Amino acid sequence: MPPIVVGLGIISPGIQIVSGEDQNSSTEKDRKKHITRGLKGLPTIISGQRDTFIRLRQICRVETMANMRLKVEVGSDGVAVMTICNPPVNAVAPPIILDLKEKYREVMKRDDVKAIVVTGEGGRFSGGFDISVFEAIHKDGDISRLPDASVDLLVNTIEDAKKPTVAAIEGLALGGGLELAMGCHARIAAPKVQLGLPELTLGVIPGFGGTQRLPRLVGVSKGVEMILFSKLVTSEEGKKLGLIDAVVPSEELLAASRRWALDIAEKRKPWVSSLRRTDRLGSLSEAREVIKRARQQAKQIAPNMPQHQAVLDVIEEGIVFGGYSGILKETKVFNELVLSSTSKGLVHTFFAQRATSKVPNVTDAGLKPRAIKKVAIIGGGLMGSGIATALIVSNISVVLKEINANLLQKGMKAIEANLQGLVAKRILTKEKAEKALSILNGVLDYSEFKNVDMVIEAVIESIPLKQSIFSEIEKICPPHCILATNTSTIDLNMIGEKTNSQDRIIGAHFFSPAHVMPLLEIVRTEKTSAQTILDLMTVGKIIKKVPVVVGNCIGFAVNRTFFPYTQGAHLLANLGVDVFRIDGVIRNFGMPMGPFQLQDLAGYGVALLTGEVLINAFADRSFKSPLVELLMKNGRNGKNNGKGYYIYQKGSKPEPDPSVLSIIEESRRLTNVMPGGKPITVSDQEILEMVLFPVVNEACRVLDEGVVVRASDLDIACVLGMSFPAYRGGIVFWADSIGAEYIFKSLKKWSESYGSFFKPSTYLEERARKGIKLSDPAGTYSRSQLKVETMANMRLTMEVGSDGVAVIRISNPPVNALAPPILFALKEKYAEAMKRDDVKAIVVTGEGGRFSGGFDISVFEAVHKDGDLSRLPNVSVDLLINTIEDAKKPSVAAVEGLALGGGLELALGCHARIAAPKVQLSLPELTLGVIPGLGGTQRLPRLVGVSKAVEMMLFSKSVTSEEGKKLGLIDAVVPSEELLAASRRWALDIVEMRKPWVSSLRRTDRLGSLSEAREVLKRARQQARQAAPNMPQHQRVLDVIEEGIVFGGYSGILKEIKVSNELVLSSTSKGLVHSFFAQRATSKVPNVTDAGLKPRAIKKVAIIGGGLMGSGIATAFIVSNISVFLKEINADLLQKGMKAIDENLQGLVAKRKMTKEKAEKAFSILKGVLDYSEFENVDMVIEAVIESIPLKQSIFSEIEKICPPHCILATNTSTIDLNIIGEKTNSQDRIIGAHFFSPAHVMPLLEIVRTEKTSTQAILDLMAVGKIIKKVSVVVGNCIGFAVNRTFFPYTQGAHLLANLGVDAFRIDRVISNFGMPMGPFQLQDLAGYGVSLLTGKVLTNAFSDRSFKSPLVELLMQNGRNGKNNGKGFYIYQKGSKPKPDPSVLPIIEESRRLTNVMPGGKPITVSDQEILEMVLFPVVNEACRVLDEGVVVRASDLDVACVLGMSFPAYRGGIVYWADTIGAEYIFTSLKKWSELYGSFFKPSKFLEERARKGMKLSEPAGTSSRSRM
Repeated sequence: MPPIVVGLGIISPGIQIVSGEDQNSSTEKDRKKHITRGLKGLPTIISGQRDTFIRLRQICRVETMANMRLKVEVGSDGVAVMTICNPPVNAVAPPIILDLKEKYREVMKRDDVKAIVVTGEGGRFSGGFDISVFEAIHKDGDISRLPDASVDLLVNTIEDAKKPTVAAIEGLALGGGLELAMGCHARIAAPKVQLGLPELTLGVIPGFGGTQRLPRLVGVSKGVEMILFSKLVTSEEGKKLGLIDAVVPSEELLAASRRWALDIAEKRKPWVSSLRRTDRLGSLSEAREVIKRARQQAKQIAPNMPQHQAVLDVIEEGIVFGGYSGILKETKVFNELVLSSTSKGLVHTFFAQRATSKVPNVTDAGLKPRAIKKVAIIGGGLMGSGIATALIVSNISVVLKEINANLLQKGMKAIEANLQGLVAKRILTKEKAEKALSILNGVLDYSEFKNVDMVIEAVIESIPLKQSIFSEIEKICPPHCILATNTSTIDLNMIGEKTNSQDRIIGAHFFSPAHVMPLLEIVRTEKTSAQTILDLMTVGKIIKKVPVVVGNCIGFAVNRTFFPYTQGAHLLANLGVDVFRIDGVIRNFGMPMGPFQLQDLAGYGVALLTGEVLINAFADRSFKSPLVELLMKNGRNGKNNGKGYYIYQKGSKPEPDPSVLSIIEESRRLTNVMPGGKPITVSDQEILEMVLFPVVNEACRVLDEGVVVRASDLDIACVLGMSFPAYRGGIVFWADSIGAEYIFKSLKKWSESYGSFFKPSTYLEERARKGIKLSDPAGTYSRSQLKVETMANMRLTMEVGSDGVAVIRISNPPVNALAPPILFALKEKYAEAMKRDDVKAIVVTGEGGRFSGGFDISVFEAVHKDGDLSRLPNVSVDLLINTIEDAKKPSVAAVEGLALGGGLELALGCHARIAAPKVQLSLPELTLGVIPGLGGTQRLPRLVGVSKAVEMMLFSKSVTSEEGKKLGLIDAVVPSEELLAASRRWALDIVEMRKPWVSSLRRTDRLGSLSEAREVLKRARQQARQAAPNMPQHQRVLDVIEEGIVFGGYSGILKEIKVSNELVLSSTSKGLVHSFFAQRATSKVPNVTDAGLKPRAIKKVAIIGGGLMGSGIATAFIVSNISVFLKEINADLLQKGMKAIDENLQGLVAKRKMTKEKAEKAFSILKGVLDYSEFENVDMVIEAVIESIPLKQSIFSEIEKICPPHCILATNTSTIDLNIIGEKTNSQDRIIGAHFFSPAHVMPLLEIVRTEKTSTQAILDLMAVGKIIKKVSVVVGNCIGFAVNRTFFPYTQGAHLLANLGVDAFRIDRVISNFGMPMGPFQLQDLAGYGVSLLTGKVLTNAFSDRSFKSPLVELLMQNGRNGKNNGKGFYIYQKGSKPKPDPSVLPIIEESRRLTNVMPGGKPITVSDQEILEMVLFPVVNEACRVLDEGVVVRASDLDVACVLGMSFPAYRGGIVYWADTIGAEYIFTSLKKWSELYGSFFKPSKFLEERARKGMKLSEPAGTSSRSRM
């Protein structure tokens, strides 16, 4: 739906442009009145800024250096005339600036030169600095491309020269061109020269001294107006203002300028240095008052554009501290702004508009545009009258055709009203309006069409009517006549299908109001001739439109791209989001108004008509809302009758109408899309994305279908046609700044939650997958941008409220990680806030209900790959101390959701911390092998005391905000909805000394005495040695804490930095970070998680078997609020199972992992049964009986008959092939392994075992259940033992082989424990029970007999009456309250085993080192892992790593079995195994996979071609 008025992303309908009379006010009083009115009318001035912008685009054609030169001619009068030659507008390109410097040095040395005149060739002084330089900087970030012109050329070379310079100005002096002129000692101009500083339209500020010189020449008020609003003045106005010294006829310009220059040299005229003038500045208080008003207006109208406030800062700097100081600040700010996203967006828009004039096979076809002198328009309604107005004001005659006299009179009257409006706004003189009206002729038939050059049909959107019209006019109009339609939605082939003139049928889609809106969509079909397109493009330029050539489809480019815009807003409204909040979010983004107010403005009839066409065309991805129809039934029609979503009263702003809410509720009832009937909860950022990402998605389809020539055409069309903010660069440019991957993932997630409206397009999906920009032409596959971390999803915003509090918001979904770009941006925002007089204090918070999850761990991963520590930003001192803690303005952290690691450290650096309830607070860095690196080791003990701080850091213990308040970590806990307001008040209270200004790093009151602190640290060291003997970070963090206590916080910070940098490169950190990312990767399973399926709800689960595993599994489900039926074969076993579950729950309560109330609630959704009757409506069955194939087969045959067809049939078998279990069923597509590890309600791993027949849906459902019950799901292939048990079956066998080779069993356990396993293999057998050991051992030994070692030791132990921990006797003695102790009486049994196996070489025990013991136990495990990888049992090597860490407690700091093996190297492992296999047999025989990797020098974890034996 077309908007009403467009500007540089800023619009406000109906505000009058400041009149020319006011602009020429001669008295100071009038000038002050004018600037006040100008500020009040800022929206229109911004709209005028758009006109300047468009004018600049039309005239700026920066050529190559081939046409650049600077001519110098010295006359007999002693005046050197320097002429800038750089057609077409004499842009001040870097080579011109360098040449100016050289020529000035030359003329300064020449005795025959008394003075200089600078001018431009071809009737133009200069159009300004070469904008293509900005474009180049935006591509490579190289700021050195900017020449040092402001000081070196303008001040040192020209203004402070010993010979005077006069600027001879003709045509135009814009931007850098005017700044160059102001650096001269006088300015002489020809009549009607255009003068202005329009740099803000490109996101920068004047950079050659214009911010300082202009206010000194024309006064602060006028200077601010011209710069802030890019307002142009003529040379005549400039003379009155003091900007121009004299206006002379063009033919006398050079002679007059030479005379003036000599008069200065000979002291007949004053030698004026503008930078040193102060007489026009007025008093400091007056100047500040002008700037204050300008700031307020700019804040309202351009809140998202930094250049407006920045330029006022720079102007003020010069007024307060002098012109030279202002120049230096101007240079600094200019260099910062040129790299801003605003500048990038505006410069992109500038060049995008220029690019529209080039259309392949049209503008390069060698054709000449034909003259269009007379145009006929059919239909005098809103669009027809607007189009007619646009043509006649550009001196093109118009014949207006209507069907009756009444409608014709209305149309003619509308055109006259349009003209009068332009006169009232001083855009047109009365005489020109009368002349325009004189070339308009109203007719009621086609008789006048015989000699027209073009017809534009502008009737209602009716296909039969349009077809009829085109059939008629084809017969009457001359053969060269262009036949155009202004349809906004209908396919042109349908309109012209009944004619024989399809080569001259074309779309001329104007936007309303057509005489104001700058866009003209030129729609071509495959039959439209190149000549017709070229002719219409030319007409577009004549009538001052920007023509964008697009392809023929429903909605064309703009309306097609933006049809999801209103639909998305309506979907959100129907999902329960407040409509006025949606409008507010969209306005804050930079759209002139929100989608609901836009509907009010455009009219509901238009909304329904165009909506119906687009919904019918794109039904597969449309959301049909009944809301507009309901509004109309309620007697509302938007602005047309003063009632819509808003109330419209003359002279007042639209106000939200509360009475519309009941109508919206009715719409919600009818659509019934709210999940569970409840409104969804979304952040403002999510609202923005849910409205605009579907627009991006449709833009992708538009690009994919070739509807536009290039992506930038769609950008400029959306800016000019839909008022998409120009400073964001257009819809595609903006999307590219976010990144295709983030947009794709977001849409995919929403499509799963809310339906096909959000379904990502294939184009978007492909771009996301390949990592290329949406705007890249098809066939682009460069990945260079992937080498550097992008800020695609990262944003840091700062909003300054009227209370003087700047709210800095971190946005880096999902947890607002502190990535380096965020930290750098934080420093920049702080620098800005410190400089701003309107900022009293700062509140730091996070987007989306989370403060920050900590430093971006992917940086550690990158450092581990290349060892480059420079990737770690220097923020501990530079940001946390210098920028935040020692700032002159206080900071308060507003903490919600979580503040972990670096997030909490950032909060600790603030002067107070206000938190919402139940916030999680911790410093878990030690879990990644590092220590807190942003000052946490020093600040936390100073806030909560040494003992608690050590506990929190050493054991990564989190506390809630409520606990934090008691400890002194949090200053106040307030409700979430009051968090920001309370934090703002607290910050102001600090400023106004009602609250203390606390620097945590300087506090000592909570540290206690040195002896007490050292005693705490001593105890902690002992604990750490026992709990984490192999992990250096525990002892190192205690060293750092102690350093700060003994030598002071700052000394502690420095040591913290040093230790952090050392630890981040440690093997421990590398292993733990690998484990972290390995666990994240398990959630991505090819052809499952990317198959476009949604997981089904699993609400009821039946578990067969209430033993150790069954009761543990049942516990895991009920504590996660999933109902369970526990089935047993008799009442006694059922009672035991129920009791075991109850005990599990009580254990969780005792460990404070669950409240008593939650335990009772969990037990209430458990039901014990003795038959299958309750299985009729369950969603999943998990069989957890003993490892008996016949029993399992029988169970699956029975439940298949009873359970519903959707029910997942899962088994908890730990070893048996699933195909065997399910071979007697007809439901193998839903048979799946759900292999829990004991105890099932505690151990975090869930192996999901799939066969070749298991459906993708069943796998996805079980993965989703795994997440619900807080397990890490690893999908594996079907084989004996699956992934973990299969990989680790040699673990116990290897230990037994060593024991039978004569190695002490307790020594083996000790070596393995020292490596980092929680216990050795013999103690593990004691713990698991010998029955389990024998049962699983038998299955695995039979399956892998070629490489198994069968030891009689366990059977001998059982014969000796031992059963491990179960009866207190095994390899170890178990007594209640004591640690297990090695049992010496077991040694004769081990000797008996050695006698029976007889494997000791020569009958004597082998001699091995501890390292050899470790390797002889674990290298066979690595060897089996190689077979698992080779057979494709796991998706990726890292899946096996995380499965072994979570399922076998392999030490996470070693990264997992494959990762650890890669740190050793395949060659060494292969060589060792080969040697042992020759000595001790086939148990050690290396696998082919290992041998191949060793031979090729490849890592075991490197992917290979898909194995033909893949079990996935």
